[in-house]
Amino acid sequence: MSVGIDRLRHSAPEAKRSAVVVDAVSGYAVSAYVNRDGPSGGDADRAVSAGSFAETERECRASFKLTDEVAGDPPARWFSHVRPGNHELPEKPCKRADLFEFISTEPSIELVAAAIFAWGGMQRHHARRLFEKHAWLGAAKAVREGRYSRAEAYEMFANLRRQNELPGMGPAYFTKLIFFLMPRSNAAPVGYIMDQWTACSINVLLDQPDAVLTDATYTWAGPGKLASQFVVSDLNSGVHYEAFCQAVEAIAVALDLAPDATELLLLSEGGRNPYPWREYVKQHRRPALNGLAA
Repeated sequence: MSVGIDRLRHSAPEAKRSAVVVDAVSGYAVSAYVNRDGPSGGDADRAVSAGSFAETERECRASFKLTDEVAGDPPARWFSHVRPGNHELPEKPCKRADLFEFISTEPSIELVAAAIFAWGGMQRHHARRLFEKHAWLGAAKAVREGRYSRAEAYEMFANLRRQNELPGMGPAYFTKLIFFLMPRSNAAPVGYIMDQWTACSINVLLDQPDAVLTDATYTWAGPGKLASQFVVSDLNSGVHYEAFCQAVEAIAVALDLAPDATELLLLSEGGRNPYPWREYVKQHRRPALNGLAA
């Protein structure tokens, strides 16, 4: 499938009220960052047409393959290896819907976090170090109570990370907490999971490798074969996260899907045999080099 993305000449991740506009006329093309109040004057001039995101709606949806896969270990078993003992947690692997149902029963914030991390596949040795700390549990509880916007929640966890209060938990995992814990209300939009695949998807769609900052590692995997590994950088701020979330929401509008479903599409699926969209992202993601010293 041919998927072309033209360079976005005018993009600004720091623009707090901007959104990616997807133009269905050109086949779900990402056009530009524009003000949500509607283009006028200079804003209209900044709306730049981009190449086709996918040639047809069917191809787009097939390449993005929407799934709600079971992931990780059963939370009860997973947490018993982190904190020995019997815990009132789901005994079977969870889907997202199962986690939301469990959270609705109002268990302790520690058990909620354990269920989320088990679903996400957190390494147990990372979790053991993490659960020796306590400040992050208070932060997670505050997010659950709706006391912070998604950008504020991100900044709070990022600050804890800088203070060495989040061993073993970077943005890919604390945005999982934000996603599952933020109250689903119209008062404040929820945050979405920003891991290497969703972050790189947005960067590829924008043709802007520093929209979400990522740390990239390249290794030779064989003769003439270079493998890459991208990790969401600790240098991202709440502003980066807000821009990322707005991009997800704008793409959701264009695809006529819920933002949660759109985030799943961007995530895609597959390890050694990736689905088409993930393979496309792997082939086209690249590190941001504009900040390197000469």
